[in-house]
Amino acid sequence: MYLALDLGVKTGWARWEPGLSKPVSGVFDCGAKDKTGGYGGRSLSFYGWLLGKIESFGVTHLAIEDELAAISGKQMNRGNEQWQPAQHRLCEMAAVANQIPYQKIAMQTWRKHYLGRGQAPKGTRDSRVWFKQQAISRGKLLGWAPKDDNEAEALGILDYFRATQSPSYALQTTDLFSRH
Repeated sequence: MYLALDLGVKTGWARWEPGLSKPVSGVFDCGAKDKTGGYGGRSLSFYGWLLGKIESFGVTHLAIEDELAAISGKQMNRGNEQWQPAQHRLCEMAAVANQIPYQKIAMQTWRKHYLGRGQAPKGTRDSRVWFKQQAISRGKLLGWAPKDDNEAEALGILDYFRATQSPSYALQTTDLFSRH
């Protein structure tokens, strides 16, 4: 069973396992920082939620989007800039504690697979918004009905990861055998 995460204060998640006709997905709100301004409570909440998902879903593989600040060099929301590295460490801890493999997937990689491009079209005013809208549209096109961009991006990460793990599924995602 695969679990994919689009990490952030609002973490999108998507799971797939053989026998499901489509992925199951949602969003987990990690909550506000502690009253002291720290991340201890948020960390405990996220870690407990993740361990619960791993156990209840019987997760065998965990896929997460790679850390953005380290790979993109772009400015990000200050809250996510501080929270995201901690969230990645918590994912690694959960994977190691449960002896399941985890894979970090570069944003441009899953976007190229799922949306057909890793960069926004030239002249796009706000590429971040454009990509989020495209992810939602793609999810709806596939019949998955994501409620927001976090869930839609988790579905994109899952779709890419699933294609790398299953040659028969990968064939269905090529232009020749596209599911749309």
